[in-house]
Amino acid sequence: MKTINLPTYGIVLNLTDEGGSIEGGELQDEAASPEYRAAIDGLLSVILAHACAGVDVESPAYLEGVEVAVDSIANEYGE
Repeated sequence: MKTINLPTYGIVLNLTDEGGSIEGGELQDEAASPEYRAAIDGLLSVILAHACAGVDVESPAYLEGVEVAVDSIANEYGE
């Protein structure tokens, strides 16, 4: 198993040969609106899929993209 701790939002990925799992850290707010939570879940799923496919999710450009996506989600759903 390979663990990747992203410096953005406390995201932690655990990758195995069969796939993996992701923890959203500070992004997973149970008090947030259902729409916000669904959008964040979708983003986390894409990050996990990219990591499983071999995309360098630790690169500065990728992390900047994650931050822009989170900002857009927060702006859309008022979180």
